[in-house]
Amino acid sequence: MDVTAKNVFMVVTPLQILNAIEAKNYFKLENNYLVVHLGGSYAPEKIKGMIVEHDWSGVYYFKLDHYPPSTFESTLLGPHISKDVRVYIDYYHKCLDRRKVDKIANALGSAKNLFLGDYMRSVYDCSYMRHFANTLKHDRLFLLDDGTSTIIINEERKNRLVKRPDVNSPGSYVSLLKRRIRDSLIEWNDKDADSITFFSAYDIKVLDNDYLIKNEYKHMRECAGRAVPSDEVYFLGEAMNESWMSEAAYLEYVNKVKNYFAYDKLIYFPHPREPMSRTKKINEELGIATKAINVPIEVEICIRGNRPKILAGFVSSALQNCRIILDDLKIMVFYISPGDLIDPTHIQSIYESFELNTSDLFTIVKI
Repeated sequence: MDVTAKNVFMVVTPLQILNAIEAKNYFKLENNYLVVHLGGSYAPEKIKGMIVEHDWSGVYYFKLDHYPPSTFESTLLGPHISKDVRVYIDYYHKCLDRRKVDKIANALGSAKNLFLGDYMRSVYDCSYMRHFANTLKHDRLFLLDDGTSTIIINEERKNRLVKRPDVNSPGSYVSLLKRRIRDSLIEWNDKDADSITFFSAYDIKVLDNDYLIKNEYKHMRECAGRAVPSDEVYFLGEAMNESWMSEAAYLEYVNKVKNYFAYDKLIYFPHPREPMSRTKKINEELGIATKAINVPIEVEICIRGNRPKILAGFVSSALQNCRIILDDLKIMVFYISPGDLIDPTHIQSIYESFELNTSDLFTIVKI
């Protein structure tokens, strides 16, 4: 890999930033540019707090406005024309968002290697990242981990690309012209790349035209040093909402965890996207100490040196990451029964991935 060529990283979450730094060090890359979307689920100050700008050749920040659908209505123009106006207002807003990404791609020009922090379609959509990959000329496309999303992205990619849909549909010259204008100026160009290289901590089976390079967190392991473990048990919360699991069921499982560690000092670390109301219940109703941090738990443990006696959780990707980074840390995965989940498919696939790596120090516990 040519270390002097321009390399571009697009990220939106703290974990993606962490993995971008890991990739930069793993491949020994120079001339690296970081593109950061500040409109995700994390506060801009939290994202910026993880970035040391002088470690990068350049840093670009942007935020998409994600305008709500237009509600324009005019009695004078009537319902039919009002509807057309709403459509064009929405087109204009989409165009504004797209221009922000296109402007950065044009400023960068091209890249030898492009690293994306996400490629999701189903659970949520990050069309702007796929659009960036389809706009910025590059030689090789990499995908960084953003937790267990990698597992879903890989499976969905296989399902989509094994049988490509026929996108050629008939239409009049006018409709074809309109579509081309929308495609060239307004809509995200979010088609899938023919080939992706996953830089991942997960043992996934990729498409024949895709590649997997294992991320073993060598850089983080070197940074971990020899932090002395405390007598505390860190339990990592989840962002599961009611579409995954009812709050009552989730709290019942957390209470079982509390009873399991009845003789230990248990601290619950809420997920950054976890409802504050639920964290309050865990603290006040279940009597469990909670601690919010402004960095990924991997950074809290390995860089800041706040190392627990035991790290535990349900399906947090940090459990897998810390297994790789800290091979002498006791990690416990608590199993959620499929019957207690609204849709167990995704959660079960994570447990199956965990089961491939169980050992004396990495165990799955059923409560």
